[in-house]
Amino acid sequence: MDDFDDLGTTDYPQEYFKKRYSRFMRSVLSLEWNSRNKKIGGCAACCFVSAILLFIFSFGFTALLGHVIDNAIVSNSIVDSEDSLGYPLWVSNAGSGSPPTYECYNFFNLTNADSVLHNGSKPVYVEVGPYCYQQVRTKFNVVWSQDKTQVTYNVWARYLWMPDQSFGRSDQEIVVNINPAYVGVISTVGSEDGLCAAFAGPTFFENIQWLSGPFLGHLRSSQLAPSLNTQYTNLLASLGGDQAAFCAQWANATVLPNANWTGMLVSSVLPAGTPSNISLDSCLLLFNSSVSDSLLNTKSSLFWYNATVSDAVYPSAPPGIEHYDYQQISLDAQSLIASSFSMDSSQTQALSLWLQSAFYPTYVDADLVTKFSADGVNS
Repeated sequence: MDDFDDLGTTDYPQEYFKKRYSRFMRSVLSLEWNSRNKKIGGCAACCFVSAILLFIFSFGFTALLGHVIDNAIVSNSIVDSEDSLGYPLWVSNAGSGSPPTYECYNFFNLTNADSVLHNGSKPVYVEVGPYCYQQVRTKFNVVWSQDKTQVTYNVWARYLWMPDQSFGRSDQEIVVNINPAYVGVISTVGSEDGLCAAFAGPTFFENIQWLSGPFLGHLRSSQLAPSLNTQYTNLLASLGGDQAAFCAQWANATVLPNANWTGMLVSSVLPAGTPSNISLDSCLLLFNSSVSDSLLNTKSSLFWYNATVSDAVYPSAPPGIEHYDYQQISLDAQSLIASSFSMDSSQTQALSLWLQSAFYPTYVDADLVTKFSADGVNS
């Protein structure tokens, strides 16, 4: 250790003081450097620890925030009951919190329709619109499945005219345009007449078949009792009221007695000279208006319609037209006639054939034309 107290009494060279000063300064600087290093090392450690803590905190906070956001989205987007947060927006868009839904339409208006139709002019179109409506949709009759994975409902949709979004237009404006579907069909079939034939052909056939079949058959049957009663009364009077004589002529005469019997002989529809052999008792029952299902009973029209109808009612019915087994219906009715009036199958068939081919054309059809005043109808 240098003692500087003796500097005043000892004579040292100048170079000596320079070396001593230099050593002193190095010592001071060394002391400061060590102190500074210790401070820097402590700060670095603190910064490192702080960085790790901040990283852990930021990562955990981000994960927690994402979890909270996901739960919020799920709770608002999944609707599985009426208590769900998103249920009001899902069930209807009519509420104040629901974004409105608009439907807007633009059209091309044909401004010279009359000229196009009558003169064949070139069409002139002007675009008009928009015509805007607010679509309000409400679900009702909402039913949830037990596991809340399915829901059934009905939807009621209504459209509210929105003049502001329609730029002041009116929803009562008339827009004229060509029907492209109709034009395409006309182009395919060649003309409007062809289109009418295409549509009316099957319908016309069906109507004709129905009119000439079931409709005419029911009309004839409804007129059977009145028309036959008139002829029966007149012929019976000409025979002096002799019912046996009437039955003999009606059932078994093979030769026309006189013109008054035209269309009244059952045997006329059988091979020449062949009587029907319907008995007197059967005839008296058939011409007794008080007997159920007799020819003169006004309530038996459907029964006799069934007995006289044939499978030829729809000889070539197109697909889609209901086809009945009329032959079987007729046979069933004739079987009832046989049991009710003591007749065999050949006699019931002869009776049915007489009504169809002789009595109806001769008397019933003429009476129907007169009854309905159908002038010009060709029976």
